[in-house]
Formats: sequence, C-alpha cells, structure tokens
Amino acid sequence: MKKWKKLGMVVFCSIVLVGCSNDDKSSEESSTSNTKTSQTPVESSTAESEKTTDSAVSIDIFSTGEYIVGTDIQPGAYYAVLDAIEFADYDSEKNAYITVDVFDDKDEYISDEMFSSLKSKHRFILKEGQKVVFDDNYSPTWTMKLLNEEDFKKYNNNLDSETNQTSESSSSVNEKTIEETPEKTEKSSESSSDFSEQLEELNKLYDDLTDKVKNFSKNPDTYTLTAYLEMQSEMNVSLAKLTDITSETNGGSDLSNKEAFDLYNTVIEKQTELMLALSELPNEFAE
Repeated sequence: MKKWKKLGMVVFCSIVLVGCSNDDKSSEESSTSNTKTSQTPVESSTAESEKTTDSAVSIDIFSTGEYIVGTDIQPGAYYAVLDAIEFADYDSEKNAYITVDVFDDKDEYISDEMFSSLKSKHRFILKEGQKVVFDDNYSPTWTMKLLNEEDFKKYNNNLDSETNQTSESSSSVNEKTIEETPEKTEKSSESSSDFSEQLEELNKLYDDLTDKVKNFSKNPDTYTLTAYLEMQSEMNVSLAKLTDITSETNGGSDLSNKEAFDLYNTVIEKQTELMLALSELPNEFAE
C-alpha cells in the first residue's frame, strides 16, 4: 500500500511545481497575533520570505552546475526566467530544456522546475546553505536570470516596452489602425478578466484539495485506496488547469496587472500548502 501512495505523490510532485509566489501581509499579521506556538509550514515560509527578499541580488546563470546559497547566490526570493535559449544543431525538434533543483543543507530535496519555453518563469525562495542545481539536456546554450522582486518588475516592464516598440514599427499609422485600437484594448481587458477568473477558480480547487488531504491525516480510517484514487483524479484536474494558466503567463499574459499578479502568487502559496499536507498523509491506507 505504501508504494501506491508514494508513487502518486512522486508523479504529482514532479509535475506540479510551477509559478511564482508573493507574501500575503494579512496572513503574516494573523499568524503572529496570539497563534499557537506551532505555526503551519506555509506561515513559516511566508515569514521567512519576508526576511530574505531584501537580500536577494539578481544574477545571470549561463552553465550547468551546483550553486550554494550564501556563497554563489545570495539568500532571498527570486524569479527564475529563461531569458535566452539556443538549440543545438542536432536538436531539430527543439526538445532541449533546463532544470533547476533545490536541496537543503542536508542534501534533502525541496523543489524542482523545468524550463523549456523562452521567457518561462518560476519563483523560488532560497535560504542560506541550500544548494541549487542547474542542468540541461540536448546541449543547448542558455541564459537563466535570477531576478529579485524589483528587477523582475523592471524586466517585465522592459518586455512590455519592447513589444510596444515592435508593434509600432511594424504597423503604419492609418485610419484602420486608429479604428481598431479601442477594440484591441477592449479584448485585452476581457482577456485579463478571464485570466483572473481562472486563477480564482484554481485557488478554490487547491483549498478543497488541501482540506481533503488534511482530513485524511486527522481521520486515517477514511484514507482508503479508493479515496486516494478519487483525490488523485482531482489533483490531475488541478494540474491541467495550472498547466493552461502557466502557458498563458509564458505566452505573455500581463502579470504586471496587480490583481492577476497577486492571484497568481496566491496559487503558488496554496500549491505549497497542498504539498506540505500531502507529506503528512498516513503511511498506509486504511482497510
């Protein structure tokens, strides 16, 4: 029975870790006001990220290898962005990708992320003593930017500016362009609204899943193989939704929009909470 559970968790964990997270001040305030001595891991992570964000120093990574936090990379919150990738001549189908794996100071696995699309991104919170391993396949040439919060916002603004300049240079100013501008603006607004709705839906799905997993831990008798498989099916739904949303962000969805940016970070925080809850499931299924 243990193998069933661990196999499910390995499959889920190896796919799910995507996206960025932003600290929720209201959560920190409520967690520090007369809560129990044992805070949840998510609250601890949030508090730690507040402490480490300011010390983050942006850096470019160009090659595979192991990088030690505190020596090669300063501790803090970073957005990893695949800024450039050039595929090898023999990789005609462009299968190359870059992986980032994070381990603690005892070499225990913490998280990982795979980057295959240009400008794809993921948020990491790196702490003193951790090890970050960069690797690739099919021998591509690449640049991975680790950006702190301030530099990430500047990076997004520069991308928007470059996009606008390209658009202006490639289109002539005529009556048709002027007439189409309001329509394009309206479509962009509708797209942003749809994106926020998707994020809200995914947040609710993660809440439901986390509650279900925690209930299994509180009531081990309900943690049967059948119940686990049903939960795994719901997790697959959440993975599909998260994959769709991630494709949109990598494709240029505007995360500089504060509402969408905050919602997206909340998704990542709830994802982390779910992973922690999964790690506390009973070791065996109930009969």
